[in-house]
Amino acid sequence: MPRHHSVATVIDKNRIASSEAFIPMLVIDVIDHATGNLVEKIRLCRNGNTDIEYQGNVYASTEFDLNHSAEIDSPSEVSLSFFDRTGVVVRYMENYRGGVGFKVEMFFLNTGNMSQPPEFKETYAVKKASANSQDYTLSFVLGMENPLSLRLPRRMQRRDRCQWQYKGPECKYTGGLKSCDYSLQGPNGCSAHNNEENYGGFPGINAG
Repeated sequence: MPRHHSVATVIDKNRIASSEAFIPMLVIDVIDHATGNLVEKIRLCRNGNTDIEYQGNVYASTEFDLNHSAEIDSPSEVSLSFFDRTGVVVRYMENYRGGVGFKVEMFFLNTGNMSQPPEFKETYAVKKASANSQDYTLSFVLGMENPLSLRLPRRMQRRDRCQWQYKGPECKYTGGLKSCDYSLQGPNGCSAHNNEENYGGFPGINAG
């Protein structure tokens, strides 16, 4: 979790004037806690009305606010509120425990140094979440990620279930079928999609 400036950022920061900006960025990991699988990564940036492409991914521009609170004998928390203009985050919250347990990665991007790693990257877990359907605003209370809750190894080896996100970069399926049951030989699994070579399970594991 980098907490230091790169050399290029230090040079830019110390200039009297600069045309570059430090832009706050968010990556929200939607987690299905029933399986432990990553469902989707939602990338956001606070950059007016302009989206940002960074390291091959597009960060959608939206308004969000971050507030940090720290009290003696209490864990540090961050309050995050943002405008969900497409409603996509709300839909994921409705399907996955109201958003509790989602992971949020926060960092700052120096627009004059976009080939370098991000500045001040930190990862949190959503402890509380709420949504206002009238004005499309969401509120998260973020706490530090509990290392005891991390799965080691990250990939669970299961013979009968694919772990990849459907139509994601590992799945690689681009056909016309709209869903998948994440099995290998099931009626709507990888075989039915003619996509066995990208199956994310481990069929060689002994069934016993």
